[in-house]
Amino acid sequence: MQTVPGYPADLTVAEPSARVTVNGVVLNAEKVTVTRELSSSLPQQVVTVSGMAAADGDVDWAVGPEVAERVQHPWDGNAFPPKPADTVTVDMGYGDVLVRQLTGKIDSSAGAVADGNVSSNVVDHIDKLDRRVSFPPHMSVMPPWEENGPFVLCNNSPIFTTDRILRACGFNATPPAEFGAVVSAPLMGSAWPEIGKLVRANQVGFPDFPPSFSQTQWGLGANSIDAEYTPILSPAGTNRIDDKTFQISASVRNVTPGTGTMDISAWWDTARLRLRVTPTRQIQAIVEGTIVATISSGDAWTGTQFTARFAPGGAVSLYGDNGTTAAGTATYPAIMSTSNITRVSILGGDLNSAHIGGVQWSFYSRPTYAAPRTAVLTPSASNQGLPVMRRIDNQVALDLIKEQAEAECAVWHLDEYGVFQWTNRNLLTGSTPTETIQADPIFDLGWDSHAKGVRSRVVAKSDEWAINRSPVSNQTLWQGTGASLESGQTHIEFAEPDTDVEWFGVNTLLRTVGNWSSNPDYFNRGIGTFTGGTVSDDDNVEEWVQLASNGFTASLEPLGLFAYKFTVYAGTFPSTKTLQLRTLSKDVDSSLRASRRSVDLDILRGRARTEATPRYTTGVYLGPAEAAELEHMVGSWVQDPLALQETVNFISLWTQYPRPFLRDLDVVPDPRRQLGDIVWVEGGDTLRVRLKVLLTYISTTVTASESTHEMDQMIGGRVLEAFSTVTNQQLDLHSAGRTNTQFDTLWAGATNAQLDADPLGRG
Repeated sequence: MQTVPGYPADLTVAEPSARVTVNGVVLNAEKVTVTRELSSSLPQQVVTVSGMAAADGDVDWAVGPEVAERVQHPWDGNAFPPKPADTVTVDMGYGDVLVRQLTGKIDSSAGAVADGNVSSNVVDHIDKLDRRVSFPPHMSVMPPWEENGPFVLCNNSPIFTTDRILRACGFNATPPAEFGAVVSAPLMGSAWPEIGKLVRANQVGFPDFPPSFSQTQWGLGANSIDAEYTPILSPAGTNRIDDKTFQISASVRNVTPGTGTMDISAWWDTARLRLRVTPTRQIQAIVEGTIVATISSGDAWTGTQFTARFAPGGAVSLYGDNGTTAAGTATYPAIMSTSNITRVSILGGDLNSAHIGGVQWSFYSRPTYAAPRTAVLTPSASNQGLPVMRRIDNQVALDLIKEQAEAECAVWHLDEYGVFQWTNRNLLTGSTPTETIQADPIFDLGWDSHAKGVRSRVVAKSDEWAINRSPVSNQTLWQGTGASLESGQTHIEFAEPDTDVEWFGVNTLLRTVGNWSSNPDYFNRGIGTFTGGTVSDDDNVEEWVQLASNGFTASLEPLGLFAYKFTVYAGTFPSTKTLQLRTLSKDVDSSLRASRRSVDLDILRGRARTEATPRYTTGVYLGPAEAAELEHMVGSWVQDPLALQETVNFISLWTQYPRPFLRDLDVVPDPRRQLGDIVWVEGGDTLRVRLKVLLTYISTTVTASESTHEMDQMIGGRVLEAFSTVTNQQLDLHSAGRTNTQFDTLWAGATNAQLDADPLGRG
């Protein structure tokens, strides 16, 4: 429920009102309706709901005197009637105290010239998610960047991928990457950056473990991290503080860190600049070892996003999103204006320093600290890391968000201000009720209960990954067909991973077998990517095709993020000979091992290959044997065995027996109510029940004509618990004259829960 200062205590005597703005201008409306609803493809009674119906509404415009004198149509170039895609806000309330109901756009407008009536349909910004996105696959432990390099320990929370998708659609839990960013690391459950290259990362003091993360007010933040990144080249052409301002920005969790210091550094060789969060949550800008500017703990306490700005000439400033600032001057080491930045790093104490996210190092003086938060995420219910996350290949973001939410039984929606909200099932169902709604006398109450909501058992189908990785490129990802070519012929093949296979650390350095300017031991050991072939005649005399004498050429071209194109030109040789893309079949070259003979080419290798196979997990709670079974599609979103069992147990618990759904209830309107609120609904003598309800449907209408000012509201939701309000006296009267045996017969086959929920329901 929204918190609104000055909201009237007695809603039955206050006068309803509404305000609608179009492109920032208030327009008069006679009637406004806004409907918000969560939906799901899971059985109706499963408590959390993962789908989302866009918040939408209808507006009947009151045509004022300023426009009444002209005919209303959309071709005259005037601002009214409102045009599709115009920005819209809708607020409802009582008197001058208004509550936001929708932030979005005009979806459509319609009218009639004869009577001048104009109406519009409004909708929230769900269309921002209707765009295609692509991301490479991700692992908690990534392969080395180069041969025999170290593995990159980055971690891989499910919400890391959620954040990736949302950021591509303009929903940002931490500030969006600035145009001048040379490294941007959201740190939403992984140290992997969106800009720049992660060289290494680990928990502080534990080099064999990836960084760890904990819940923050924006989602997840790193709570123990020692990481180093390589910057990209700034769009300005250099990474120097000569004529450009340099910034370090970060989001900081709103708790006192403890005993450790968090340093976010930029290095020019051994010289560095730092944004520091102290153990008392002071925010400091440091040049070399000198503290130049400090925001005190008290001033920083209500802020969560901070930027240290280092301007040419030595002016140093600190900014917080709560309006706090601090400034000082310093002399920078000369190398910072003559050489490019070499690396950046994050270092904090083990779990006892500030928890941070949204870290950026950038050139240009943008107010990164003031970027509005347009997404708020909570970790997955079990929050276990994912060994492998599949690639996302040109998929619609909205479909992906729905898929993940359904897999985890999470809830998401765009709130009244257009902020994306993601809530895991435990946080949602464990919330405290916000109010008690009296449903007696009942204006209108509807309910649904369906057989499809009851299942005999629930089985979760998830991805079980076989992970093969190596410090060298000896994982065969793809192999050609050994095609035969004539002189002058060109041959093209495409290599891409199968549906359930992911490639990592693809080696795109194409070597040619038989042309052993490179060590032949690479091919013999099965390391690296190779092309080439053998030329033979009718007498089966074989020899390697040669780059120089035959003019053989080959190339390897990446196509997007996941596919590769091999192009081979056979070169020239006598017409009596044929080139086959394979290695020698005979002992002609003593440097070629026998085990590597007659091997088809081309070969694409990398440092890791993973393959998924289905894993099935059954819930422990069973329903009626005659009910249908539910196969719950989890995919890669949940992989830890315990987390899988928790998820399927959650669903099977709520599909054991029918749980009626509160479809609609006409209530005393309160526009502060929000989707996801948990409320008590008390029925008094009519219903004789007290319901704990998760609101999944709210529809509110305000009519504000010259003669009428009224507000109506309908709610619906999942019933989490039902408690009988039957008194002992009522139960005694209901059961009067029955023996214990008769009472047992009456309730035969019923559960204690059914008796508790409706003691007067039989007889």
